[in-house]
Amino acid sequence: MSYCFVGAKLWSKNQNLGNLKVIELSSFPHLTEVPDLSHSKKIAHIVLYGCDRLVGIPSYFKDLDKLRWLNLGECTSLEFLPELPVLCCLEASGCTSLKTVSSSRNSLTQAWDKSEWFRGRFNFVDCRNLDENARTNIMADTQLRIMRVATGLLEIKQHKEEEIVMEMTSSIPTSARTLVSTVCEGNEIPNWFCHQNEGSSITIKLPRTCTLALGEEANLNRSTFFYKLVTEACFEFTAKVTALFRLEVKKCGISLLYAQDVKTIKSGGTTGFIISILGQRRRRKHVSRKEAEEE
Repeated sequence: MSYCFVGAKLWSKNQNLGNLKVIELSSFPHLTEVPDLSHSKKIAHIVLYGCDRLVGIPSYFKDLDKLRWLNLGECTSLEFLPELPVLCCLEASGCTSLKTVSSSRNSLTQAWDKSEWFRGRFNFVDCRNLDENARTNIMADTQLRIMRVATGLLEIKQHKEEEIVMEMTSSIPTSARTLVSTVCEGNEIPNWFCHQNEGSSITIKLPRTCTLALGEEANLNRSTFFYKLVTEACFEFTAKVTALFRLEVKKCGISLLYAQDVKTIKSGGTTGFIISILGQRRRRKHVSRKEAEEE
């Protein structure tokens, strides 16, 4: 695709971008606003990594219903995120000026009845200026996603659940198989995690009738009968070591999710739903994974 660079804009509004599916604009040092993509209804992948003068994202992004990947990493001047469509990956690590994150509840609830799977990764590492409302919105959207994924597993329970899940994930790299993963910085676990423990492990009792939907690197090669025999679950958390930092798990938490809570969550209510670990070494991270249960 040909384009021209005029000041801080890439092209005029006269260009026809209706068939555009991917746009890669990494590290454009003078980009201060996103080019007009309002008519690019087929766009699925937008990369704006390292555009360090970009301040905001246009509100029309919520109408780009084919958009699944949005990379805003290291956009150090980015201050706010509007409501977004149903993404499977949002990379916002290193957005050190990001303060406001709008809820995408409307987009998520509107897509709910289309049986879309809300699995994905959402990274807010080193977003040190997030306000309390932004954190609340991030976690509430995560809750909604986890509930949709969990109820999706229950919907296929009558159709050989394990075989379907294995088939769905067989071609996906292990590192990308997490159903829902949200990472954002913090120094405490929310109090609605009814089970919390110091250290890197936690054990909880389970009701007699339950279905477990586990997250990353879970062993799904088990029969449904096996899960019916489970009376308690023990979770051990480890923190990955990278060249940038080393984490130690200080505290972890878990709260069960119940199928009957769907209406409450969709309407904006709060209920426990995820597994969380809190780690600290050189940086602090709040990592969300999931465990779902049908009572």
